[in-house]
Amino acid sequence: MKIAVYAISKNEEAVAKSWTECSKEADYRIVTDTGSTDKTIEILEENGVKVYKTKIEPWRFDTARNDSLKNVPEDVDVCIALDMDEILLPGWRQALEKAWKSSTTMLRYPFIAKLKENSDIPEKLMNGHRIHARHAYYWKYAVHEILRPFDFHEEYYTDKLTIQHLPKKEKKPGRYLPALKKIANEEPNEPRYLYFIGCEYFDIGDYKEAFNYLEKFLGIPNSCDFSQRSFALRILARSAEQLNMSIDVVIGFLYRSATESPGEREPWVFLAEKMGEIENWPNCLSASVNALRINDRSKSFIIEGKAWDETIEKLLKRSCNELGIPQEKIDGIGKNVLGKRHTIEKM
Repeated sequence: MKIAVYAISKNEEAVAKSWTECSKEADYRIVTDTGSTDKTIEILEENGVKVYKTKIEPWRFDTARNDSLKNVPEDVDVCIALDMDEILLPGWRQALEKAWKSSTTMLRYPFIAKLKENSDIPEKLMNGHRIHARHAYYWKYAVHEILRPFDFHEEYYTDKLTIQHLPKKEKKPGRYLPALKKIANEEPNEPRYLYFIGCEYFDIGDYKEAFNYLEKFLGIPNSCDFSQRSFALRILARSAEQLNMSIDVVIGFLYRSATESPGEREPWVFLAEKMGEIENWPNCLSASVNALRINDRSKSFIIEGKAWDETIEKLLKRSCNELGIPQEKIDGIGKNVLGKRHTIEKM
């Protein structure tokens, strides 16, 4: 199996060395530089990386990444699109070779987006999707670009390979808003941009605009997969709360989030938590049980820490206590939750 690690770069001298060190086991390491004026290219070439230079005008991330992918040799089997501020954790090659099947076109994996301060414990964990067959994909979207298959598409998941984002200087919230709004005007039929504009507005605290854009996004049929729609509904719930909308509206969004993607633990946990806050213990219990039925993190759009720590067990225990369920039955409820999903009563 021939493996290539590839990237785009511009003024990445602070992280270039770590990128070269973590990718040493690859058969090819290829970087397409889009205009560095620092020592990025020098560091990469000194450490055996093949560097190509290009100029992208007007700037589009998908164009840059497709150019970079074209520079990967034709005989490569598997590509890893690794940003310059990301690292492959040790043991990655062995894990990749073991997990990759003859029918695989994409391998998903845990992606550590952020660690807790002064800790090795992930604060933000996502499902990565940038390990792919050489000739099966192309990059799409000017901003927040993703891989799209040409035709046949077969995904697998491994938890034995991890990619981690390196901490850098804090990126300014909303930095992509101007580019997103510009491209959204140019491509009005593309709902993905509405989603990210809504998220950017939420990050800068403009909850009214976040609410408006995410509602537009969700109003488009088949705008994305159910998991992403579920996450968007949770952001809508948080925006509605910040805008002092009624609790019924907030819970309505959380309920829709859970029903959009019932196979994820995250929406059930946030619904259970909100039900507990308003002391609706029957629905808190039902949502808690539904959450505990799910042990597979690979289906989650974003793996949120609260969904996998002790939060849901505490909510289960509290709701059982409030409902007068004897202590000896609580453990049984927690252990025997693999049957039919519990119904949440609408408010």
